[in-house]
Amino acid sequence: MITDEVFDFNIHLYSKDMGDIESQIKSDTELTAKDLCVNFKKNLDHFKSNGVLSGNFHLFNGDIVYDKHLGTFFSEVNSKLPGSLFTILCDFRKIDKLEYLKKIKDLGFHFIKFHSYVQKINESNFNDVLECAMIAESLQLGICIDTSYGTANMYEYDNLKLTAFLLRKVNITPIILLHSGGSRVLEAMLLADHNKNIYLETSLSIYFYNGSSIKKDFAFAYKKIGLDRVLYASDFPYQRMNDSIKTFDVFCNENQISEKSKRQIQVENIYKIKKYLGIE
Repeated sequence: MITDEVFDFNIHLYSKDMGDIESQIKSDTELTAKDLCVNFKKNLDHFKSNGVLSGNFHLFNGDIVYDKHLGTFFSEVNSKLPGSLFTILCDFRKIDKLEYLKKIKDLGFHFIKFHSYVQKINESNFNDVLECAMIAESLQLGICIDTSYGTANMYEYDNLKLTAFLLRKVNITPIILLHSGGSRVLEAMLLADHNKNIYLETSLSIYFYNGSSIKKDFAFAYKKIGLDRVLYASDFPYQRMNDSIKTFDVFCNENQISEKSKRQIQVENIYKIKKYLGIE
């Protein structure tokens, strides 16, 4: 069953038909605001036909803040999918981090994002990332951390170790663990259990680990921290929205997650995050 209304927390606006994963991600980092407008219009019917009435759009081009057409993209999304949010991959290597983060805030972004594999974040970078995260918290920006687990660099770029490091100083603003930690979902759960500003997000992982024993761990983790701190997401275009919603529906049925709780995850939980971010 497809719900009547969905807030999708993880949407990308690039084509998946770009060869291997590295090529796909590279294309995402190079998108201009004009590209985003074109791709948004191309996919809008797919979003709406599957009940996605608003979402959080992830932009991987950290320098798009200097694109004069960015406002046009924001306006286009807000007119067609009101209540949507915007996340930018934060270039933590900027010299003037405060100026950069203020610009992000002033332009209308709601979250900054760190992606350990894409940005090659190892322990030598942790203090620079922490500085950005602390500024973001002071500006009332939320934080997203990609916590998928894989690639040949998964031990060098440890996203959950980064999360734990940030939590030493950043414990008020919402921190969203995208993909719920992947195969390390129980470790992500432990971080969330100890830090009430941590949320887990469902994108792709439930589908990816279908058929494994790990899939049960996602249900355990979500119930353990409380379903009020779980956010639905597709990770479009890695998973089409109709497939993602069906995957989530099956997951809820298999794990006795009620229709009321499903709506909470797919629609209602985002409201308290918006309230913290000053969005009514």
